[in-house]
Amino acid sequence: MTSIDFKKMENSPAPLLRAENLFKAYKEAKGGASEVLRGAQFSLYPGESASLVGVSGSGKSTLLYCLGLLENLDSGTLFFKGKAVNGLSAQKKAEFRLKNLGFIFQFHHLIPELTALENVFLPCEIAGREDLKSEAAGLLKKVGLEGKEKRFPWQLSGGEQQRVAVARALANRPPLLLTDEATGNLDPKRAHEILDLLLSMCSELGTTLLSVTHDDSSARRYKRRFGLQEGQIWDLS
Repeated sequence: MTSIDFKKMENSPAPLLRAENLFKAYKEAKGGASEVLRGAQFSLYPGESASLVGVSGSGKSTLLYCLGLLENLDSGTLFFKGKAVNGLSAQKKAEFRLKNLGFIFQFHHLIPELTALENVFLPCEIAGREDLKSEAAGLLKKVGLEGKEKRFPWQLSGGEQQRVAVARALANRPPLLLTDEATGNLDPKRAHEILDLLLSMCSELGTTLLSVTHDDSSARRYKRRFGLQEGQIWDLS
């Protein structure tokens, strides 16, 4: 297990995402604070797939939400394509997420009133990308749901719903996809299928992928593997 050394990366390609000296703590009910991130730092490069492991409560989800600008850091800097982004206004952060990030969580969070196709196209519609609407059906075909475009979430199995979530997350062709236990709510067979799908589609689209997982065997299938321990990120590759 080694720490991340930026000096060793001087001759590497420019990172898509770089985290420097991240700190995050939560106030406790009885006073004081619980430190989750303590000087965490690492880089992700274009087209990479990486997993993030750590014991329960180590702060993996918190780190992911900070990287996705869903939670604020106490200090430190996030660089995306070389530009600092964690100091953006709330509106600019929302615009940044819409254009650059995709998210998949343990629970699919599909909108029950929308069909599978409508759920996939929703991010494109919000972003004003009508030109991508024709590709939404193509994404559903790629995730194995051809012929089920007009079905509502309640008409799909749990694995199929998560496949819709994968297609939706990639609909805007985001440079970076963040997943938090995306297969944790599925049985082993379905979990394996979703992971295969994630890795193959991100490789095909050139999307950088960072996945939080509790399963070490799944974590080892990514090109890189990070561990979060005592508030710092370690390279386990």
